[in-house]
Amino acid sequence: MRKERENRGWTHKDVADQIGLPDPHTLGRWERGVSFPQPHYRQALGRIFEKTLEELGLLHPSAYEEEQPSSQFRKIREGKSSARLPYFFTSFIGRDHEVAMACEQLRRPDVRLLVLLGTGGIGKTRVAIQIAMQMRGEFVDDICFIPLLHFAIPPR
Repeated sequence: MRKERENRGWTHKDVADQIGLPDPHTLGRWERGVSFPQPHYRQALGRIFEKTLEELGLLHPSAYEEEQPSSQFRKIREGKSSARLPYFFTSFIGRDHEVAMACEQLRRPDVRLLVLLGTGGIGKTRVAIQIAMQMRGEFVDDICFIPLLHFAIPPR
């Protein structure tokens, strides 16, 4: 895909604009093999480059089988994760059972979202980060930590 883009003199932004991709950096991750485009974007890339998915190198490893609903979320590469997660200087004690149950749920092919509920201050964020640390590398687009306080709406 990179070769086709460069042959046309297109930048990542040019391609992103043509296929409706919000972040042009994502295209670079696709070209480097760090992540893999979802079916919608694969089709759009085939259309703008006027090439087959095979010619663009966009056939998912499981494309030869019937694609499962959650296949886009399962591990496609081995090795270390590039996820940036907060680091804690304290040990994680006493919640291993909850973390293991959450990880087990997230590995199920029919689970796409897991919500942790509880009153403020009981450690939901700390448990979520521990889950993320254990699940690194098991998702196509890796794991991302976004602190919700960055999205706080200012009072009127």
